[in-house]
Amino acid sequence: MADGLAYTENCVQGGSPPCTCRCPLNFDIKGFLAKLKAGNFKSAYKDYRNKVVFPAIVSNICEAPCREVCPAFEEILLLERAAMDYAEDLSPERFNLPKRDSRVAVIGAGLSGLACALRLATKRYSVTVYERAGEPCGSLAGLLPDGFVDEEIGRQFANLEYTLLTGTEIVSRDALDALLKEGYEAVYIATGKDGEDFGLLSGWDPLSLATTREGVFLGGRLARGGHIEAIAQGLTAAVSIETWIKIHSMAGVEASRYISECKIKPPENAGGSASAPPANGYSYTKEEAVLEAGRCLNCDCTVCYDTCEFMKETGLMPRMIEINASSERGPIQRNSNRLIASCTLCGHCEAVCEFDASVEKAMRAAKKTLFETGGFAPAWHDFYMRDMEDAMGESFLSKTAPGHEKAGYVFFPGCQAPKDSPEYVLAPYRYMLSHHADTALMLACCGTPAMYAGDYGAMNKVHEEIRSHIRELGDPVVVVLCAACARIFREFLPELECVSLYEYICENGLPAGAVSPAEGWALFDPCASRKFPGMQSAVRDLLGAMGTEFCELPENRKRALCCGQGGHVYAANPGLSKKITATAFRQSDLPYMTYCTNCRNLFLSNGKRSQTVLDALFGLDAPQAPAHLSERDQNRRAAKRLVLREFWGCEPPEADDAGNISVHFPNNVLKKMDALLISAAEVKNVIASAEEAGDYFEIAEKGLRTAGKRIGIITIWVEYMEADAGVFEAANVYSHRIDFLPFEP
Repeated sequence: MADGLAYTENCVQGGSPPCTCRCPLNFDIKGFLAKLKAGNFKSAYKDYRNKVVFPAIVSNICEAPCREVCPAFEEILLLERAAMDYAEDLSPERFNLPKRDSRVAVIGAGLSGLACALRLATKRYSVTVYERAGEPCGSLAGLLPDGFVDEEIGRQFANLEYTLLTGTEIVSRDALDALLKEGYEAVYIATGKDGEDFGLLSGWDPLSLATTREGVFLGGRLARGGHIEAIAQGLTAAVSIETWIKIHSMAGVEASRYISECKIKPPENAGGSASAPPANGYSYTKEEAVLEAGRCLNCDCTVCYDTCEFMKETGLMPRMIEINASSERGPIQRNSNRLIASCTLCGHCEAVCEFDASVEKAMRAAKKTLFETGGFAPAWHDFYMRDMEDAMGESFLSKTAPGHEKAGYVFFPGCQAPKDSPEYVLAPYRYMLSHHADTALMLACCGTPAMYAGDYGAMNKVHEEIRSHIRELGDPVVVVLCAACARIFREFLPELECVSLYEYICENGLPAGAVSPAEGWALFDPCASRKFPGMQSAVRDLLGAMGTEFCELPENRKRALCCGQGGHVYAANPGLSKKITATAFRQSDLPYMTYCTNCRNLFLSNGKRSQTVLDALFGLDAPQAPAHLSERDQNRRAAKRLVLREFWGCEPPEADDAGNISVHFPNNVLKKMDALLISAAEVKNVIASAEEAGDYFEIAEKGLRTAGKRIGIITIWVEYMEADAGVFEAANVYSHRIDFLPFEP
């Protein structure tokens, strides 16, 4: 596990771009260009020199393979020369390090041998270079002007101590043995193309450059590399030699090795401005260099970030999000709590990632830890947890079909669809009974709210209850309406056989009342449907069978976007929730057809025309606006009463929310209650308690009374007036988490 990361360790964001991977020296070209773009030529040159060792030589002999993979076709070699032209001071840095006792011999004064010698001499090792010719770098003869190579070598070794013995040839194993006996702790063989390998090339390790002879390493053009590869191997040899001297290991250091595999893909259809050659035909001015460097496309993997409003809001990539959220990094800070609660847990990041990095899983683990350590703000989840309690309490129902003791199927519509309309339970159940008369019905919640809250204890309790009732029903196939329920059942109740209602209808035929909605639609897949291709295909097949005209959105099926409902993000970060919703519905100007009532409601509340596939399948009137919370609570309880009346012939009593009190809610108050997640029943509760105890403030001239009451962890305040005896009108509502203690004079 990298750096303690459990879920994003494979994320490649921030990794080496194509240009760096193609460069034999793995030079950070993107970082280099960023400095040039900022006009920081001195720092850019320093980075270049530190990586390539002999910048003047490399910038004139390199074949620039990096440019072959650059989508912008940057003039990188010309920019490297510009960095030298305008760095002002090309002198290498002087390091004041203590001299080391260890001695190293380098056989061959080509680019590879000298690169190794320079790096070791910089660290104050005693280095002796043996060269059979009269001068170093003979292989560069004819490639560069006379004196050019000597000048650059002299410049880079100016502050270093080393010994260069020209005209000294070492060609036999005996001579090599003699070097080791003379006190050299390590030897680097860099004798050049077709040079002497002392019989050590076979069995050579191309990664660490180690040979089968302890303390002896081999590389450079002798290993059939080019000039730039020779420098790279010389630098690798220096690291491997130092490792050998320090810990007596020939394995070298992985970080020193050439990385050719590139996991960062260049942007598709990059476009942008074209490369501009220098005005004088051979070198850039400062201004030209800055402009050319500015064309860099900063190739990186941002596929998850680009479509995730949560990541954009934090400004963090997957690894940093997990680091910020991880309890292993120390006490979780308050600002990290909101970050954790702001993820919708939709899983889009993992769906689009080729390397299985998952912010969703990291955030789920963090939420669980936060809950268990008492770090989560309960107010972010209170409304949803109480809603789950109602779905598993007063609104719960589990019954076999009339006249049957066991079931082959059980319809599980979930906890949210019944809140939109009882017909979302009644119509599908009638249909299923007409095809399988033994179909049972279970009105319940799947436990998603508890998972979002990190309360796995509460979720497990819900699942045990569902599991128990399913067994009592005879272990039927569970037919789910909601994709979120399907996801929960697959992960936490895998023993249940589960299928979507849409797949069930595909097998049994269109309902008699199916009506294709007019005009064209864009099909919006709920994010929870991503791992259920059968459900997604069934929806498309059904729309096609009805003759519905629809098109696919850019982000569909496996890449479906979140609508902004998941993770209880609205309570923790309402602004971000709206951004996520807006991103989802901006994909098309067409109205949206979806198969999640939560998605449909969010789109409608934000002015986007939308309806559900369920409306079309059963010929139901599609709402033009989402129901208020007060209506939704009534709908779910009405759904239970209506199914009991229609299918089982019994009439349960209606719930008494707050005695016989009657409260009128103007539309503006209802909207505010929706925004604050306050239900009509809670407002009635506040008013009824205040009136019964006479515990309210009164503003006589306005005819208003103000009362407050703590319900759960939230204190709800209501401004209201008495319109008639026992009849009230709500004028305003607000809430907070402050608890007022009784005043004692």
